[in-house]
Amino acid sequence: MARVLGAVARAWLDDPVPAGAMAVWRELVPQVQAEEGSRLAFAELMTLYATLLGLAMERLDGRPGRRLVRPATAALTLLQGASQRSALAAAHSVTRSGTVRTEREDVVRACERLARLDPGPAPLLPVLTLKPYSLDAPWTPPPVVDVLRGCPLTLDGDGLVVLLGLRRLSALESVVRAVPAELSLTLIVVTGDPGERGPLARFALARMGAHLRAAVPEGVWPDVRIVYDESGRVAAAAGLPSVHDGTETAVRVSGGRLVRRADGRGAGYALASEYAGHAGSSVPARHTGPPEEAGLPGPTRQAETPVTRAPSEPNGDTVQRTANANGPRDTGAREVIRRDERG
Repeated sequence: MARVLGAVARAWLDDPVPAGAMAVWRELVPQVQAEEGSRLAFAELMTLYATLLGLAMERLDGRPGRRLVRPATAALTLLQGASQRSALAAAHSVTRSGTVRTEREDVVRACERLARLDPGPAPLLPVLTLKPYSLDAPWTPPPVVDVLRGCPLTLDGDGLVVLLGLRRLSALESVVRAVPAELSLTLIVVTGDPGERGPLARFALARMGAHLRAAVPEGVWPDVRIVYDESGRVAAAAGLPSVHDGTETAVRVSGGRLVRRADGRGAGYALASEYAGHAGSSVPARHTGPPEEAGLPGPTRQAETPVTRAPSEPNGDTVQRTANANGPRDTGAREVIRRDERG
């Protein structure tokens, strides 16, 4: 994993993207710094980058249950800071070539050491508060481009299509971990302000694709295709006449028709878990953790977990216990003790 993080660091610092794109990025920096919506969008784009890199590292590592999105996030945070410092030094003409080479290697070595970072506990799975529903509508998407692989793409086949606004890209990780291997997954990135945030999205997606292609074998990339739908035509084909940066919708395609849909927080995870449950899978093939972390059975999970209350204990504390008919969730059975506040 150290080799992967080192290769990503070198790709980042060497900027394997066209010079014109870097010129666009320099123009975008003041906008990202000054405007809250752009800052949030950029943060989510970096989260998407870390998710893809971390999932690729997990597949390359091969150890079941090992989560590497957190070390990937730390490495990208370090690289972003190094880039900002380098840009500031260049703007004030204080950079010397020997110093640049030394600092570059220091940053690369620091990223490599982050491979040993404790990934911490697995993140909690989304609590499903929505239910997918059936529909029967034609699916006629336009030709698109996979921005990661840099190649044309058709969306005619069966699979799961998840549409996420620029402020909801962090939702992808739970979908990738839940979706079964036999169900193709496509992420459609949308924004409600393509004029302002379109250049930022295009640059960030192109850059992460260039870095991954330079540093990570394509055979271990996450099984997800990524499309930037600047025109909104893919969203319209999925039944969304308008989108915004908080959009979160998922549709399942079968036989050239839209057959299932979910809208709202956790939409993609809901459809992925539902399909896995109906397929009879005990653990989705793309998930690397233990069965209880896979979030199954998807369609039978409750939006609100039943709660039983025990009588008050002698000290006046109330004990609230979580009941789950389907067994413990990802971290096992839990007890939550709520202590009454006394005036």
